[in-house]
Amino acid sequence: MSVPYALFSANGTPGATGAVGATGAAGTNGTNGLVGATGAAGTNGTNGLAGATGAVGATGAASGLVGATGPTGANSTVPGPAGSIGLTGATGAAATNYTAGTGISISSGTIINTAPDQTVALTGTGITNVTGTYPNFTVSTPKIIRGTSSGGFAPTIINGSGFTVVHANAGTYTVTFTTPFTNTPTAVASIFNLGFTAAQIEVTSTSTTTMVIKTYTISSGSLYASNSLQFSFIAIDN
Repeated sequence: MSVPYALFSANGTPGATGAVGATGAAGTNGTNGLVGATGAAGTNGTNGLAGATGAVGATGAASGLVGATGPTGANSTVPGPAGSIGLTGATGAAATNYTAGTGISISSGTIINTAPDQTVALTGTGITNVTGTYPNFTVSTPKIIRGTSSGGFAPTIINGSGFTVVHANAGTYTVTFTTPFTNTPTAVASIFNLGFTAAQIEVTSTSTTTMVIKTYTISSGSLYASNSLQFSFIAIDN
């Protein structure tokens, strides 16, 4: 067997490094390895900081809805306690005892007319007149107005009512009736002679509403209208 010469020669100087060869094509991926076993649980972390206080929530409704009406309770059959005794009433007024007069009797609280339908007669006196029959009578008295006046230019009423009086002109006075007469009245007048030797008065006219009076003084047989004589009068309905 022949031995190459080179095996027996001394080591020579290394030759220059050859250029790097081009990268070969990537190999195909290998198959996934088996899942490793679950590791031990880690230790708990430290507590986090407390969160900031949240804003106040909106106010809720003022009141809740009205609840449904509950069922009517069953009537109790147990009687309630007896009420207290009421106060004693005030003593009533004493009964009035009536005594029967003539033509009246009283029996068991009933008043009885024992003489019914008696004849009734009414008779007028003076200027009062009665007409009609039972039970419808009419009693009438003529209307009368009378009074006294001071006379003068501003006459006043000394007594009497139902009239006014004014000075109309020299010695003349108008008396006006507050409420007119139904018919023209009959009227008369008189004077008070206050220091005069002679005086006279006359009613010059009358109506249902007024009467006119005139006063005079008398001197040497003549009449003179006087404004200073006090006078009285009376007027009676016809």
